[in-house]
Parts: sequence; C-alpha cells; structure tokens
Amino acid sequence: MSDYAPTKTPGALGARIAVVEPYSVAAAAGLKAGMSVQTLDGEPLRDYIDWLWRSDGRVIELRCVDAAGREKRARLEREPGQPWGIHFDEAVFDAVRTCTNVCVFCFMAMLPPGLRPSLYLRDDDYRLSFLQGNFVTLTNMEDADVRRVVDCRLSPLHVSLHAVTPAVRRRLIGPRHAQGMQVLEQLLAAGIEAHAQVVLMPGVNDGGELEATLAWAGAHPGIRSVGVVPYGYTRHARVQGSYQDAGEAQKVLDIIAHKNKEGRKPGGPMRFQASDELYLQAYGDKVLGFLPLDEEYGSYPQLEDGIGMLRLFVDGWHAALATCATAAESASASCASRQPEPSPVSMPTYLIATGTAFAPVLGALVGQSPFADRVEVRGVENRFFGGNVDVAGLTTAHDLIEQLGQAAPSSRHQLGRAAPSSRHRAQRLVICDAMLNDDGLFLDDMTAADLSREVGMPVDVLSCSSEALVKLLSQEVGIL
Repeated sequence: MSDYAPTKTPGALGARIAVVEPYSVAAAAGLKAGMSVQTLDGEPLRDYIDWLWRSDGRVIELRCVDAAGREKRARLEREPGQPWGIHFDEAVFDAVRTCTNVCVFCFMAMLPPGLRPSLYLRDDDYRLSFLQGNFVTLTNMEDADVRRVVDCRLSPLHVSLHAVTPAVRRRLIGPRHAQGMQVLEQLLAAGIEAHAQVVLMPGVNDGGELEATLAWAGAHPGIRSVGVVPYGYTRHARVQGSYQDAGEAQKVLDIIAHKNKEGRKPGGPMRFQASDELYLQAYGDKVLGFLPLDEEYGSYPQLEDGIGMLRLFVDGWHAALATCATAAESASASCASRQPEPSPVSMPTYLIATGTAFAPVLGALVGQSPFADRVEVRGVENRFFGGNVDVAGLTTAHDLIEQLGQAAPSSRHQLGRAAPSSRHRAQRLVICDAMLNDDGLFLDDMTAADLSREVGMPVDVLSCSSEALVKLLSQEVGIL
C-alpha cells in the first residue's frame, strides 16, 4: 500500500468547505463555510479531482456535516455553465501521500528541530503534482493510481527525475528508484505529459550523467521541459557543498545549452532550462547580461523551481519604470528628470531586505533608477538555516532583526524589545510576501507586526513582482 500521512484526524475526513459564494446554488441549498462534504451522490470524495470529475453534471446530492457533527443533506441543481459556488480549503480530502524515499538532497531532512510540524511533511502525491505543480518521484504509485492518471488525463504532471542511470538514481533516491522510472515510462507511453526536475549534486549526477539524463528526456516528447537546479543545503545537511565556483556552474550551463541546440527550433523556447542560481554563480554581478531572453523561457513552465524569476523581475522592472515615466510626463513631471525633495536625513527613506542571492541584482536596478538616493537594498544572510541557503523566501524574522541593527532575540519566542538602531535612518522596511505563509507567519513563527516592533519601523509586505515595488516607491518616495 502507498504511505499516507495522517494529516487529518478520522473524524475530520471529508472535503471541508472554506467559502460558499453569496447567492450561489450552494448558498441557496443552505451550505455554509466550515461544513465538510462527506459524500457526493453517495460516494466519498478523495480529493478535488474527484469533485471536478463527479460534479460536472447539472444535479448533485451532497451529504455534509457541520463542525458540531450535525448532518445535512442537500440536492443542488444548476443551469449549464453555472458554478456551484463552493470552494474547499484543501486540494486533498483524505490525506496527503508522503515520500517513501531517502533522497540525499531532501531539504525537509535537513531542517533544524523545533519548527512547526507542517514544515517536516514530505509530500509525494501525484494529485498535488497535477493540481498544484508539486514535484513528485512517482515511487509510491500503485497500478490503480496509474490507471486513474491515464483515465482522468491528469496531465501534465511535475516529476523529479534527477538521473536516469540506475546506480546513480539509487544513490540519489534510494531503493525505490526503479519504480519511479517504470511509472514515468508507463505514463508517457499513455500520452501523459510531464515537466521534469533535476537537482544537481556535484560529482554525482552532473557531467556525463546530466548529458545522459537530458538526452533521455529529449528522446521522450512527453517531457515538455526539464529544469536543472543546483543542490541546496542547510548547516544540518549530511552532505555539504554545491556549486560555488563560477567555472563549475559554467560547465553545467554549457551542457544545457548544447542539449538545447540539438533539438530546439530557432527562436523557440528552451526545453532544458537552468535555474537562476546557476546563472548567478556563473556570472555574478554581470548576470543581467547573460540571462536568457523572455521568449526563450516560453510559458515559464519551471518558474516555481526558481527558473526565470530574474528575467521576469528585470523585464517587469523596466516596463514599470517606463509606465512611471509616461505617467509623470503626462503630469508635466518626468520620473527620470524630476528629483525628490531633499530628505531630512542622510540615509535612504526605504530599506528593502531580501536574500543575498537577489540583493546584488536588485541593488543594481535600484542604483540606476530614480529611487537611488532614497532606497537602500540590504542582503540578509541566512544564519538560521546556514549552508548555501540565500533566497528571500527562506529568510526568517530573526535574521532580519539581528542584521538590521537590532539586538539579537533571546529565544525563538521571547524577543528583547531594543530601541531602534541608529545605524540606519530608513523610515520603512520592505520585504516580499514569499517570506510569509498564508497565515502571515515567517518560518520561525513570527509575524510582520512582530518584525515591525523589533526593528522600530513600519513594515511593508509586497508581492514579489517588480511592478508592485516600483508602484510603492514611485508613489511613496516622491517620484510621482
């Protein structure tokens, strides 16, 4: 049997309703947020795929229970094309399937102790692969699962490939490595498509093995894209070390470029795509001159794997600045020529905190913009996780507090209330929303309000888009 994580208690099984739209069919039937759908037309729902597949008609019958355990039966009828008006709080209604592998590069296995339990959940669920783009190994899939994927046309999936040589796969993934390849071959033969991921470990699956892996993918048209990312590790990892030398990263990029040339149409998107990290490691502060162009990323199929984020941000930044200039010109004040009023302090008005990987890029963009004299970009070292973790999304509130000039917190949950530091005169702190989860929590369980109290200034949480940042700065710093 496949391994299922006990993510729900037995009494809580069911499809929990998060939102019922006002004036909808569901609202008219008396359904409310907080209820759980136990059956649809007499059959239980395993996941959102079941809901989509079996609620496609005009009439459905639901058996629900509320938080107090009271049962409600409802018959819902709609017009063609009319939505039911029900939104669920999760994509999986039974329990998330967990990983059965022992991958040497597993990030969850190298987390420090004491974090909230959900961070240690190692999901490997083909349903989340289809619905949310999670990468899965396919090693815990049974024949019935394969049939369901094919019958329901759950395509494309997102698959962790990593290597194709059995000995290398065993070293990377563990004893169930062969099952993943067998299932992938079955699905591809049945017409299911996939986006694949390769996590590169120096001396293990790079070099000749990477060439073999990309060649294998190139021979299977159903593999729509392959994202190649370097091994990331924390100070708690068993294996330390990844690509730090520019020459090593360049070799990887050369292999990917060569494989793209073999089967890529002129002007078309790259089928094999390297992570932004590899470009940063290979080219450093000159990276903006070597990033692939927008059209080379196609539809950005590997964006969630950190591939193409720099290109999107840079292009969006320049486009937003152009829009800013146009708006200013229409008001007889060009963004490029109009200077802000002299600041009463010598240091920037805004302090933007991000990961050390992105800070040089953002710093260069800001330095050549109308905001240069009023904004400082600060790269925050990830001391909480250590290793080579340098992305903004894994930045903790504690690292922000300690490195923005405030006293170090005494513990994870008891922070000293130090006065604002005189080391900077910024009036506001800007961070990206990738640092927080849907509940507004950093990885160390603090909130933006906690951070604001500790650093002694308001905190603006923005989306990771360049457009949102330019809009904030152009309005608040005084450019427009």
